[in-house]
Amino acid sequence: VGKREPPFDRLPPREREVCERILLGYTSIGIGLDLHIALSSVLTYRKRAYQKLGISSQNQLFALCLRPHT
Repeated sequence: VGKREPPFDRLPPREREVCERILLGYTSIGIGLDLHIALSSVLTYRKRAYQKLGISSQNQLFALCLRPHT
């Protein structure tokens, strides 16, 4: 009955930063501007993060973050 790790703990820093900004309502272009990276990089980081989290949409990202992690 171990405690599960929060979902973002398994992501590298850049993928985590992209997901955090998605949750804050940033667009992909806005994320790129904020992090000073290309739009294509934002899309790649988002895709990799979603794969690692076992999700395929922004709605699933919100649901994952809203459920308890105990």
